[in-house]
Amino acid sequence: MNKSKRAVLIRLAKYFWQYKIRVIIAFVLMVTSNVFALLGPYLTGIAIDSISLENGIDFQVVAYYCLLMAVFYLASAVLAYFLSILMIHLSQKIATTMGQVLIRK
Repeated sequence: MNKSKRAVLIRLAKYFWQYKIRVIIAFVLMVTSNVFALLGPYLTGIAIDSISLENGIDFQVVAYYCLLMAVFYLASAVLAYFLSILMIHLSQKIATTMGQVLIRK
């Protein structure tokens, strides 16, 4: 990374630092939402593995993992929604702060 990009990132970091709690919350929401979304395919694999040629389909196990998938996908969507709201407010506050700094100069 060259010096000009680094200087820009350092200047932007000063604005983000003012809202560090919100940035941390946004990071936690992002990671949690993505982990929940990634659990869906994993649970699908477990549900498919519960189907065997010898024993047939264990509908209780398949239904259980389908319900878990629905819960995790719903939780992921809700967290992503709150993350988008938080990021909108955060970007508006940072843009306002940057505008106020420019007006003062």
